[in-house]
Amino acid sequence: MLVLGSFFYTDAVAQKKFVEYFRPITVKDTLFFSLDSPKGLRADTISYTVLTANVPPSLLQNIDYLLDSEETTVLGLGRFSLNEEFDAYLLGFTLYWFGGQTMLVVQKKNNVPAALIPVSNFYGGDGGQVLRNTWFFDYNKDGKKDLLIRDSSHTLRVNEEGEQEENYEEYVSLYLWEARGFKPKEVSNEKELIKKFPVSWDW
Repeated sequence: MLVLGSFFYTDAVAQKKFVEYFRPITVKDTLFFSLDSPKGLRADTISYTVLTANVPPSLLQNIDYLLDSEETTVLGLGRFSLNEEFDAYLLGFTLYWFGGQTMLVVQKKNNVPAALIPVSNFYGGDGGQVLRNTWFFDYNKDGKKDLLIRDSSHTLRVNEEGEQEENYEEYVSLYLWEARGFKPKEVSNEKELIKKFPVSWDW
């Protein structure tokens, strides 16, 4: 058994099997992530056991709201090369009425996961929900694709007059690819980006 950080791979065969859940896809200028995009990807079901054997808990905690050992459905949606050193594996998750996609950044040489980034999701209850969309493209024009993440938070409250009030709050997160990974960057033009990259609740 080979120990890698705080988790385990049983052997090289287990690693190879995990890779085979993700069919190669072609990424052009921009890849958009929402609950129904990208379209046309072949989804291969991954067991919860296989997922947790290949992705460490330190990364899975980023999506703990989508994880249940008996109820969560996990899908391998595709993979593509980020650069000579790293691949991106696209994972899909559904749990009851919750859903989402994540980008698993994997070091090619040893098949070691390095990061897990939620790129689309929907979760919440009657009083409030959060919807995430992400654009994967070369934001800063340096030849490397980056992640522009948009979150929209919807709440429904009853005011003092007993009337329902809806409220939406919009957020932007920017992750630029630098050296060996996506690094968070401060967003100075948030209002402009919210307008340019709208999150649609009509789905």
